[in-house]
Amino acid sequence: DYRNALAWIYEVTGAPASSLADADGHVLFGNALQDGVLLCKLVNAIKPGTVPNAKPSQLAFKQLSNITNFNRGCQSLGLQKRECFDAQDLQQQVDLRPVLHTLHALSRVAKTTGGFKGPFLKPAASS
Repeated sequence: DYRNALAWIYEVTGAPASSLADADGHVLFGNALQDGVLLCKLVNAIKPGTVPNAKPSQLAFKQLSNITNFNRGCQSLGLQKRECFDAQDLQQQVDLRPVLHTLHALSRVAKTTGGFKGPFLKPAASS
């Protein structure tokens, strides 16, 4: 569920979640993650220094760079490349389901990352 994944990201990163209940979970999820900044903060909250600090930008190439850094950070923590979504899918908000799958995989590997005590994303309900 998009809303639960976003709530988890806000909880782990300490980012303000004031608009979480104000919009459709799917739209809010894509908009909140589109520039990759929150994703990079998430990886660094799980293991500090994993990826360079991302800076917000409206420029597509900078957003893609942030998202790519997130995916590389996930792989350095133990995700397989196939578990990482395509950066353009998020940046262009084409298909957000793979982003959700990546976040669940990241939470799973975070349990084995020394120093990170949670919280963890609850497993997705089977469909």
